[in-house]
Amino acid sequence: MDMWNESLVTPSGTLINGTALEMQELSSSADPLDGNATDLPLDVHSLYEHTPPPYSILSVFVIILLGVFMRYLQPRLPIPYTVVIMLLGVIYGLVAAKAYPPLLNYTAMTRIDPHWILHLFLPALIFESSFAINLGMFRSTMGSILLLATVGLAIATGLTSIVVRYAFSYGWDWCTSLMFGALISATDPVAVVALLKDVGTSPALGVVLEGESLLNDGTAIILFNIFLALSIPSDNFSGESLAVQSVLTVAGGPLFGFAAGWTLVGLLGKISSDAISEVCLTLTAAYLTFYVSEAVLGISGVLAVVALGVVMNSQRTVISPEVDPWMHEFWDIITYIANTLIFVIVGLTIAEHALFNFENMDWINLLILWPALIVIRLISIVVCLPLIRCVEKTGTCNWKNVLVMSWGGLRGAVSLALAMTVSRDPRLDQDSIGNKVLVHTSGIVMLTLLVNGTTTAKLLSVLGMSRIPEDTISAVDNALRFIFKKRDEKITSLKKDHFLEDVNWGSVTSYTLLQNPYKRSRNTQQKKEKVVFSSSFAEKCKSETETDLERTLYSTLDYKAARRIWLQLLKSHFWIQFEHGMVCRRTLLYLSSCVDAALARSEGLIDPEVITGRFTIGHKLTYCQKLVNKLSGHDTSWAGQGRDAVEPAHGNWAERIVEVYWFKSVVHTLLCIHVSCSVLNLIWNFHGHHLDENFFHENVYFVTANGMFDGLRVLI
Repeated sequence: MDMWNESLVTPSGTLINGTALEMQELSSSADPLDGNATDLPLDVHSLYEHTPPPYSILSVFVIILLGVFMRYLQPRLPIPYTVVIMLLGVIYGLVAAKAYPPLLNYTAMTRIDPHWILHLFLPALIFESSFAINLGMFRSTMGSILLLATVGLAIATGLTSIVVRYAFSYGWDWCTSLMFGALISATDPVAVVALLKDVGTSPALGVVLEGESLLNDGTAIILFNIFLALSIPSDNFSGESLAVQSVLTVAGGPLFGFAAGWTLVGLLGKISSDAISEVCLTLTAAYLTFYVSEAVLGISGVLAVVALGVVMNSQRTVISPEVDPWMHEFWDIITYIANTLIFVIVGLTIAEHALFNFENMDWINLLILWPALIVIRLISIVVCLPLIRCVEKTGTCNWKNVLVMSWGGLRGAVSLALAMTVSRDPRLDQDSIGNKVLVHTSGIVMLTLLVNGTTTAKLLSVLGMSRIPEDTISAVDNALRFIFKKRDEKITSLKKDHFLEDVNWGSVTSYTLLQNPYKRSRNTQQKKEKVVFSSSFAEKCKSETETDLERTLYSTLDYKAARRIWLQLLKSHFWIQFEHGMVCRRTLLYLSSCVDAALARSEGLIDPEVITGRFTIGHKLTYCQKLVNKLSGHDTSWAGQGRDAVEPAHGNWAERIVEVYWFKSVVHTLLCIHVSCSVLNLIWNFHGHHLDENFFHENVYFVTANGMFDGLRVLI
């Protein structure tokens, strides 16, 4: 309560600072208590009447309710959902600050520690994005994502620092300028990615934008912490120590995230058909990974959670088939709530802490900085293009995609939270650094969301990237025609039922009318052309198990479109077989990866040799088997002949003992103990300590075990 009720406003407009407990103590005028409990004053319970209501908790649910209402209106609005929510936050903040101060009771979320914002919202948002991202495209575009999130971010940070160093008149040094460049370079293209998914244009572009946002948040936070430490005059940090710490932070985050991910995979593998346990494990893992990384290990929590989500994405078959839909629905809800709350907080923060602190020169600097950041992002992407084309062959970064990525580099909650950290750091000059950083960051966040976020759809239209492919439109048309055909057949059969003679079949037809989502000029309902199965590819794909809908889809599509639909249907059938227990987890993962690889190519289906190759013994294993048999004196003629080969018979009793399972287990255990002791000895020697050299020779257990092992080997 002390954090959420940091400042309250009375109905008269008076601002009261203090916690609920302090106000209880101030409002209590009773004498100190003495005696037993029966001596309590009569008005002791009046203390609770002065306890302020939990405004912040109430405001959370009001915001969620408002978000549901705006989600209902979203199809009728021309701007993205996150932009609408941010605008509502700005409007509410302005009204509360200037028109009706008691409303400030519900905006206490903007006055919490900025680190709380990162710890509350980032784990859920990052894990959901990395868990739901298209893993096949993510792997194929990994080169582009890594280059843009590292080299591109470093270039953007440097160029931004040059602009603010020489264009602003605040007297910032290079460390402060680089700090601002790092925090303002963190992108948050939630609205743009959602728009790309809605229009169905360039899925690879959406994956690159989303993947870059996941990784450059972590990179930006690391650079921000480095330059923030260097910007503080009283702290003595050496460049070498910061460089070493940065390397450990960058490398340690993914390593810990992968370890946490495989641990989570192992735990989920032990649970079967328990939705509550599986969902709670993923939620707990996301937040614990972030917290342990940031607060305990001192490494990048963002990169750790990204690695955790990628591992879970690649091993999603450990989730029970019947739980998998619930898992995705749960994380969709969590992401929706987090995005709604965080963008309202962004709007409230801009209204309360930035808009009224703007000076005339700040507006001029903001108008210089905003187009400069767009140009800087364009330059950083163009500089990375040669390297991207060397490491990636998908052709994602063409000139149209580069323009969309440059214009769609929105700024969001991460940049604003880092700016709030600077504005509340007492070690920095608040007039020239803290307030100015918050003011300009708020302005950039608001401009990119209001202008860039709302005009990206128009940019896609101008570039010709929002047009729905003709094969997709044809597929939807054919599907609707197939549905109408089946509906008419069903209505015709129902009309013969004498119990349904009074039914108004015209109303039934109108109630079952489906609208084409692409709103083509011709009315699909009125199309009665006969479907002709004349496509050469359709003839190849026809089989006894093919459905009428699939034949309808193949009838008018070209090879490229039909190939994509066929591969997607094949992948969905693999998952259906997994849900029915017909294939195991490893088989499903491998077959799905084969389909993803085929979809990534421009032509061709799945090569059968790729699948059958998994069922043959590799050359290396065959060679090693022959070598071992040759050294042991066994016949090697049977090696590589498969399961029908007869294992060689063992000669004497000692050899039979050596080949027993328990004996091998004992030997392996002893070897592991010896290796562990050797590693321990090396570590102690590295720190200047020495173990007793006679330890291994005087220990009776080691001597006995080694003697038995050596004796049996001599007898072989």
